Amino acid sequence: MNYSLLSVEEVGGHLKVCVSWVYGHTRKRSTELLPGYRVGKYWPFREDEISSWVQRHSRNTKVP
Repeated sequence: MNYSLLSVEEVGGHLKVCVSWVYGHTRKRSTELLPGYRVGKYWPFREDEISSWVQRHSRNTKVP
């Protein structure tokens, strides 16, 4: 299978959040853990998994 991988910076840009927020959501103690893979000091993310994560979490968000 061929997956499109995103960097921490690309995920932050896609979600419109800072890089530190992305890193914070890769930690096990996070309640909204982002689906990523630790490879040494790097965190690649599959684009399809990030899109699914956004869809799941956007359903729980209520905007007045």
